[in-house]
Amino acid sequence: MQHEPSDQINTRRAPIMWAVLFVLSSVAFYVWAKSLGWKTNNISAFGLFPLLGMLAWLTMWTHYFWGAMQWRTKLYSRVTGYIVLVCILLHPAIFAYAQYKAGKGFPPLSYYRYLPPSVNWAVALGSFSFFVFISYEFFKRMKSRPWVARYWPWVSVSQAVAMFLIFIHSLKIGNNLQIGWFRIFWAVCGIILVPCAFILVSRDFSSHKHPEHRG
Repeated sequence: MQHEPSDQINTRRAPIMWAVLFVLSSVAFYVWAKSLGWKTNNISAFGLFPLLGMLAWLTMWTHYFWGAMQWRTKLYSRVTGYIVLVCILLHPAIFAYAQYKAGKGFPPLSYYRYLPPSVNWAVALGSFSFFVFISYEFFKRMKSRPWVARYWPWVSVSQAVAMFLIFIHSLKIGNNLQIGWFRIFWAVCGIILVPCAFILVSRDFSSHKHPEHRG
């Protein structure tokens, strides 16, 4: 009995992968637009940046979800990778611009002048995770270097940790995450992320110990 090549199988799965991303993004957009009273024709910087944060995290969540199931296509990885990168860069950049225009100065201090000091720790989680996520773009391009390849599983760990830190960051200070049903939705995504991240990190460590198993 001949087995169908994995590339062909994953190509058939691609519509499901895109559909799930569309549903998740639509839910985020619905909550965001509703919080603005559906007045999306004249959005301020303060109004826009939360959506970018939600889209970045949910898109990365699909990477963990499909990765754990070993569903992957090059097109999905490439396109959603760019989506994540753009959203990650614009989320703090637009907020920094809005704070500057409001007379709050420059980042990183301006980030801490938006909310009460009691939640500065949640803001710090976001700032820290931003640099961890951006570092991935650097390490990914240097993966062939021995010194990066040697510690690649720990790069994977750092990304998983950053995902959970952003999860906490968003639950604590995300305006849209204060809506009851969406907060539950977000929490369910966080719970599902736990086994997915564990599987991917474990797989990276296993591949590191046994290079012949790398796919």
